[in-house]
Amino acid sequence: VDVQTVGELANASVDVARIRGLQAVARPIGPAAIELRTTPLDPDGRAKLTQAVRTDVPALKRLVLRDDMPPPEDVPLKTVADATKKVSTVVAGDPAYIQTVDGARYFTGAIMPSGHRLIGIVGNTVMLEKNGRQTQLKF
Repeated sequence: VDVQTVGELANASVDVARIRGLQAVARPIGPAAIELRTTPLDPDGRAKLTQAVRTDVPALKRLVLRDDMPPPEDVPLKTVADATKKVSTVVAGDPAYIQTVDGARYFTGAIMPSGHRLIGIVGNTVMLEKNGRQTQLKF
């Protein structure tokens, strides 16, 4: 039996939004029900996100989508940890990736929790991009 808590459903819904390049937060609002807040979406983006969440999180019975979250501050990064959760490993191999303490792996092209896209890892340099601005971090 695969049982998911409403908190896990909320986290899974946030992951679906982040995979699509959106900033998102979610909170439980009842049994198998969550409120998902994102940065502003156009009607097509809203419909696509709703469908993706319903497809990827099938145990979710009720989804309230609010796209009223303000865009994150465009703060420059100083360390790899600023762009991720807590980083445990940076692998400059093939494929290159960043692994966080919770086991999540971010490969080239992935959107970090901060909204930065992982452009690549070469040697001891991690390259990220957000809002058209590239940042190189040395480790």
